[in-house]
Amino acid sequence: MTKKDYIAVAKIISQQLENVVGVGAAREVQRSAIRAVARSFATYAEEDNPRSEEDNPRFDRNKFLAAAGVYARTKTVARTRLEGQA
Repeated sequence: MTKKDYIAVAKIISQQLENVVGVGAAREVQRSAIRAVARSFATYAEEDNPRSEEDNPRFDRNKFLAAAGVYARTKTVARTRLEGQA
């Protein structure tokens, strides 16, 4: 996968987190599930993908998860860095 692919996946995950329907505990359960998928994807991209070094050796798990909205407090900064704007 290329950097553009990771940016697209992070954007999709972020949008899903923002668009969760429901209230209270049900909403948080859905958001937790989406965050778990994002973490699993990051683990695969970083460690489990047999082609990870070929695909994108500079993949940064923390930047990806921040851009995906899993780390909400650094989301904007990480997304900017991930897209190469900073």
